[in-house]
Amino acid sequence: MTVAMSPSRPAASSLLKACFLAVASVALAVQPATAGVITGTTGNTTILSKPTSVNYPAGANIFAFVEEQDLAFAPSVTLDLGNIPAGRQVDSYLFHFDPIGSGSVTDTITFSQPILGFIWKTNRLDASDSVFNAFRPVGSWRGLDNNDFENTDTTSLVVGSQSLTLDLQAGGAGIDNVRVLVATPEPATTGGLLALGSLALAGVAKRRGRVSSTENTTAE
Repeated sequence: MTVAMSPSRPAASSLLKACFLAVASVALAVQPATAGVITGTTGNTTILSKPTSVNYPAGANIFAFVEEQDLAFAPSVTLDLGNIPAGRQVDSYLFHFDPIGSGSVTDTITFSQPILGFIWKTNRLDASDSVFNAFRPVGSWRGLDNNDFENTDTTSLVVGSQSLTLDLQAGGAGIDNVRVLVATPEPATTGGLLALGSLALAGVAKRRGRVSSTENTTAE
């Protein structure tokens, strides 16, 4: 008597196909690292596209621009606070305050990734503009150093934190700029998922082998 064909063969074939599709989908779904984006403010920061000229916006709010994403930190850049190893991937943000006439503003900004470093002195901002592909905004002074128009800016800048607080005053020929370097998120990896997919495929193949053996088995 011949043993009846196992009814599980079609299911095994479908499962094998599903595993292939799942592994392929995982590979396609992996994306490069994305920016350590601003996840929140207390209301006085406006996020805009990076300026394409020296004409930065003016107004009562702080303006934030994403300058560069996933950029290898250059050892030529001098930080005012922080210690970033050369080659570390960072996202660069510039915070800009230029009130019409004069004014003050306070805001707390939160990122999705840790802050690695800050640049706030005029000469260091100027020197690093080209590294971060940024135009220097119009203004005699632009930092939070002693050349500020009013010299009364206060900030809460902490390396390793995911938020900063800016309390700024500006007017006349002076503007306020702070460059913030945030950790670029690590890219997603497929290693573990592909390994699981491989195990699943191996299991299905083994099962199909048993099914084939069952089909060819006869009993006396």
